[in-house]
Amino acid sequence: MTHVQTGWIPGCVNCFVPGTQVGDGGLRVDGHSTIFVDVARSRLRIDFEGNLSQPVRAGGAVKATVLVMPEPIHGVLSIFRCFNSTLAAVSESIPPCGFTLDRVGVGDYIINFGFKMDDRFISATPVVAGNTISVCTTETSCPNLPRFDPNEVEVQSMRNGSFADTNFYLIIY
Repeated sequence: MTHVQTGWIPGCVNCFVPGTQVGDGGLRVDGHSTIFVDVARSRLRIDFEGNLSQPVRAGGAVKATVLVMPEPIHGVLSIFRCFNSTLAAVSESIPPCGFTLDRVGVGDYIINFGFKMDDRFISATPVVAGNTISVCTTETSCPNLPRFDPNEVEVQSMRNGSFADTNFYLIIY
């Protein structure tokens, strides 16, 4: 029986993942062990199967992403592209990825991600420069907040200072 040492291992051609070259390297985990990386109050956990997890407030690893396209040119309000790290295989990237999207009014949407949102870091980006996007959770507030669930965010999009249906990306950490 060969013993595999846990630690930094120098690379070779196609070691670890396809495309690895001599001089590349990686961490090798012995047996069914887990690697913990502790950096300033957050802990990154990588298990022997390559699964990555972090405490909710740690940030860093992407939990979910969505591209919402409500503009009339695209027809209907929809989650056009998405990623849901709680799903597996093909379903993690087939819209709507288990998320729900409701339109409160022009430029005002509620997205339910199915997991607690009010203590996560959220990055919001409009597709078109000049448009603005604001995101609210139960810990923050937006005007017109109709209802709220800890699994939801309210997204408000604006063009030239007025509510407008604009396309946007959200990345949830």
